[in-house]
Amino acid sequence: MRQFLTPTLLACVSGLAISLICQETAAQSTKKDAQPGLAFRIILTKDTYALNEEVVAKYEFANRSDQTLCLPPPVLKCANTRSGAVLTTARSSARAGQDRDIFICDYDGGDWGPSAKLLSQIEKHWIKIAPNKSYVTETAKINPRLDMLGEWQLEARYSPPQAAFGDPAHFRKYLNDGANRAGCVIPEPAQSVPVAVSVVPLK
Repeated sequence: MRQFLTPTLLACVSGLAISLICQETAAQSTKKDAQPGLAFRIILTKDTYALNEEVVAKYEFANRSDQTLCLPPPVLKCANTRSGAVLTTARSSARAGQDRDIFICDYDGGDWGPSAKLLSQIEKHWIKIAPNKSYVTETAKINPRLDMLGEWQLEARYSPPQAAFGDPAHFRKYLNDGANRAGCVIPEPAQSVPVAVSVVPLK
């Protein structure tokens, strides 16, 4: 004899299935949201420096998203709104609250011209980072020098291109539209994990 589900039981089964689907979707969404699109870090050659010794570093951009990221080659020595820039901050434990930004110049640029020109720039000159891949910059000197003995914290921040003048939202849309046509996504700002170094007396 055939057995039919009662309306109440059918509703319960359907409700349970929907609940499980919602929970799985929420878990996947939470997992996805918990992973930043861009993981950014500063790479030093060593962790102990002599007083006033020159410090050089590289910067790694790692794509943790499921989309290709694209960005203009970031400027490592100047604040640059057009191309985006990397700002490194040096903090001495002996000078609490006195961070030192590493920019030695500042440049406010415009856009890349008409949409067709922007697309050409992205395709020919911008950095593209596929999912689960990384890009490491060239070596750059960090200024000013570490001029006090003791422990220091070095921290870097990546700032993507932004509007120097006019409407920031309009400029962001202009960049996003160009990136979408090129099949990539412009990353959000990213902060590195602080790196501890020691400064010792000259031998």
